[in-house]
Amino acid sequence: MATDYAWILSEKYKGTEWSMNGDDYSGLNWIDKVAPKPTQLELDNLYASHKAATDYLRNRETEMPSAQEQLKMQYDDLVNGTTTWADTMAALYAKYPKPA
Repeated sequence: MATDYAWILSEKYKGTEWSMNGDDYSGLNWIDKVAPKPTQLELDNLYASHKAATDYLRNRETEMPSAQEQLKMQYDDLVNGTTTWADTMAALYAKYPKPA
């Protein structure tokens, strides 16, 4: 699994001292004298959990109309009394719901 350990460490282990040499767990140099060094499994689980919790956002962004297209939809809806923009967004949010 390609994992951004530096991101996980900077987010989940704030205030700890460490350095990374490369992007592999073997390059993690744990300097902190208080907190124990997390295992690769712990970091992989944190990454998987974060990825699962945020995949819906990336999926929505991929299919979401551009801001310019959305503004045009909203204007057209206002002028024509339609609900194209709201329907489009509702369908997208239904297709990629936020996890509970």
